[in-house]
Amino acid sequence: LITKNGMRVIRDNPDGSRHPWVPQTLDTLLGDILVQHGGKEANRRDILAGKHVGLLFAAQWSRPSLQLLKKLYLTYKSIKQRRE
Repeated sequence: LITKNGMRVIRDNPDGSRHPWVPQTLDTLLGDILVQHGGKEANRRDILAGKHVGLLFAAQWSRPSLQLLKKLYLTYKSIKQRRE
């Protein structure tokens, strides 16, 4: 946890000059190990090699986020069925 008062930190520092963290790369944030369904751990690079990956950051309380998530799921399911 960086701060419990994220909105205040951002509001009081609109230019970002006093942020309490340094931005990290996605590679660093994801780490080397991913947890698969069932709890099995595996090397991220092995699992994702040659695959396209999408990341969605959404809020469960946001209706537009939930609607987008549903559309993304249905699109993914459709693409997956066509490939099988």
